[in-house]
Amino acid sequence: MNHDICLVDRVMSMLYYTLLIAILISVQAAPKTKDHAPARSSAKSRIPHHTHRTKSLHHSHGKLEAKEPSYFRNVTVDPKLFRKRKFRSPRVLFSTQPPPLSEDFQHLEYLDDEESLNKTIRAKRTVHPVLHKGEYSVCDSVSMWVGEKTKATDIKGKEVTVLGEVNINNSVFKQYFFETKCRDPKPVSSGCRGIDAKHWNSYCTTTHTFVKALTMEGKQAAWRFIRIDTACVCVLSRKGRT
Repeated sequence: MNHDICLVDRVMSMLYYTLLIAILISVQAAPKTKDHAPARSSAKSRIPHHTHRTKSLHHSHGKLEAKEPSYFRNVTVDPKLFRKRKFRSPRVLFSTQPPPLSEDFQHLEYLDDEESLNKTIRAKRTVHPVLHKGEYSVCDSVSMWVGEKTKATDIKGKEVTVLGEVNINNSVFKQYFFETKCRDPKPVSSGCRGIDAKHWNSYCTTTHTFVKALTMEGKQAAWRFIRIDTACVCVLSRKGRT
């Protein structure tokens, strides 16, 4: 009898310890509320932070897109780009102020040297010959300095980006183009002035030439031939021909 009682006590003790160990293991394995509460709150706090960061990135990206048209303005370039004479054209000028059409070039700061400036003056004299009394142009033209050119066609027929401003030694120089174009395709009712309308059809048209201009190639400034308006000429075709 005593033997049976001892056996029962041993079994009960083993069950008790087994149950106690199981409880301890389950308590250690169970997630603690204090440990996970900050994790949930930190996860929540990270989500708005990530969202805010994404919005700020989109916002900053929008700012970049808004400033894109002026991205190629006031670009710092190496002064060595202007030392080679082969890149100079009498119709392309870098100046701190809009150049006048007259020969009053005082109070203007040019990037070119004096010889190049004299070339520019002589070129404009040649482009616009003085008409004496009784002389008339076959076509009427208008010339101006263009300083807001952003796009142009290069010699390969490809559209390129024109560099509007350059920064050299903390001085900003704007790129100007001296362009000439027709004022009217028909200065008189029959077409070009002074043409025998009985035998000829005529009209005035703007012609182009290519000049070396400073453009953007990738993220670098580079010289390239671009097309600009340079003259107004009369085009003739004999009447009666098909």
